[in-house]
Amino acid sequence: MKNYIFILSLTLFSSCTSSTKKEISNSTISFNYFDNRIMVPIIINDQGPFHMVFDTGGSNMLMPDTVKKLNLKTTDAGFGGGAGNKKIPMQKTTVKKYTVGNIKMTDQKFHVMDLSHIKKAFGFKHLDGIIGYELLQKYIVTINYDKKTLVFNSFDQFKPKGKIINFRLYGNKPVIPATIKDKKTEFLIDTGDRSSFTVFKKFSKKHHLSKYFKGKKLISGYGVGGPIPAKLGEIPLLQFDNQVKIQSVPSRLPLTTTGFFAYSDLGGSVGNGLLQDFLVSFNYRDKEMVLTPGKKKNGPYKFVPPKMFNN
Repeated sequence: MKNYIFILSLTLFSSCTSSTKKEISNSTISFNYFDNRIMVPIIINDQGPFHMVFDTGGSNMLMPDTVKKLNLKTTDAGFGGGAGNKKIPMQKTTVKKYTVGNIKMTDQKFHVMDLSHIKKAFGFKHLDGIIGYELLQKYIVTINYDKKTLVFNSFDQFKPKGKIINFRLYGNKPVIPATIKDKKTEFLIDTGDRSSFTVFKKFSKKHHLSKYFKGKKLISGYGVGGPIPAKLGEIPLLQFDNQVKIQSVPSRLPLTTTGFFAYSDLGGSVGNGLLQDFLVSFNYRDKEMVLTPGKKKNGPYKFVPPKMFNN
């Protein structure tokens, strides 16, 4: 049985608007893969580097400490939420420019949210914020988990090789047609989540999937809005758009009573624990995800619950 770690979803369920000027047509940058999350260095307003999670399920976000270092002005933006039960206060700010490798993004709107509890819980040495949707609007991004690189291509230069899976945008997040066993649904694709697969509460209840989750209750992670209690198990079969089949998938069933995992009508979300066995490309213009099997399997993985919650 494959065994993956289920820890943290950094997904922020809100969106930011932005504008950019493309300076180049392609670029390749290396990333640090920490705790099954893609961490990329960026330069903001000629300062840094700052260390950001690359998150297909999230938008521009900065930590308050990062905003202070950059001496940015903020205004109130209400409250934001994610996988946890609670809403937390947000501000908003504007970044004149930031660069990722040779990619330059200008006049970027960022939300500001305190994720210090997440940083502490999982031992991040650096966690300055999140980038994702705004970059993906402007470039095709390919994640090479084997080489630990992100490749940015202009839309007219990219030639897909592999299984093409169409998606729609659920707000600013890619959602693909899928099945759990023989039950049709849709999955969120979330590189901000270090787990393999999360079954959402409403879908599980409707199709009686709790029978696959017999383990004891534990804190499976800590996301925006607080801890994520869950039970662990294994789903016999997942399919992506009837093209990619994955058997015996280590999964979690969150027990949150509010937050995205509890109220979403989607079937679940796919994190890096599954995606890292593929070369994955995202084309937000044509709404396509391209999957090519990687040259090596990156497992098996061991579940390591956060000690501060499960002692």
